[in-house]
Amino acid sequence: MKFNTILRPVASFLLVSLLVVATWAAVNADRAGYFSTDDWVHAFCLAQTISLAAWAVYGPGRFELRLPFIVAWGLIVGFALARANLISTGGRTSLAAGAILVATGILPSLTLFSLHRWRTGATMIYGAASAGRAAISKHQLSLRMLMVMMTAFAIAGVVARTAITAAPDPFAHEHDKFFMHAWLAFIPCLASAPMLLVFFRPTWTFGVLAGCFILLLSFVEPFAFGIFVRLTFENKNLANAISWDSTPEAILYSLMWQGQTFIATAGYAILIRAAGVRMVVPDQSNDKNPNPSGQPATDAGCVQD
Repeated sequence: MKFNTILRPVASFLLVSLLVVATWAAVNADRAGYFSTDDWVHAFCLAQTISLAAWAVYGPGRFELRLPFIVAWGLIVGFALARANLISTGGRTSLAAGAILVATGILPSLTLFSLHRWRTGATMIYGAASAGRAAISKHQLSLRMLMVMMTAFAIAGVVARTAITAAPDPFAHEHDKFFMHAWLAFIPCLASAPMLLVFFRPTWTFGVLAGCFILLLSFVEPFAFGIFVRLTFENKNLANAISWDSTPEAILYSLMWQGQTFIATAGYAILIRAAGVRMVVPDQSNDKNPNPSGQPATDAGCVQD
């Protein structure tokens, strides 16, 4: 028995379990008080927006067939973040916060992945699918995918019911809260999105550049946040409270904040890879070198018929 035969089902089970646990921890924030202020639960929910953007851009099959699953997954993440967004009053729900976090979390990933796909033509395939079989399945909606979409919408309905029936956050619609939520989603996802490409198309150069980008962004983020607050916030007290004396502490906190989202993104990426999902680029071999045969339409790592 091949190792992959065992690895893929185990990785798939762990991936689904991680997604379910993160969602459960978020929607049950009022029942387990420490979850309501746990940065890790927020990070693992927020990191799902990066995976969601990757599925939207690189996913197998036609986009129209993937769209219902993307919508269902987005609703699940949005309602989960509405319950555990680190700013709303503990045990309460801010649907506006969930929507803002999902939208601003997806934006940098969607932009980066779209540019990458436009330049390289990269796509994701599952298992040992060949280019020919991938092209055929591109126009088909399998029974398994239909069952997955139905399950996703069912989960979205359960999560939505929990979020909507909870007490609303009395401060959810404040002007400054809106921009704070946007910042807390955009910056961590901007820092972690390149690392997902590193896990799927690993190269030393890109890995080092992505790591340096996270470190640089962590150092710059406190200063950028000070400018952001002065330009967008109505309450200027927070802007006036930002000083050079607090800069080292702010940089350390920023590094920890970006690191949490990075670890969550890395965890999802590793499990997705282990489950059998691969990113392939036309006219390249599996080691990212140009295809020496020069044959067109050759997917990396695919077995040619």
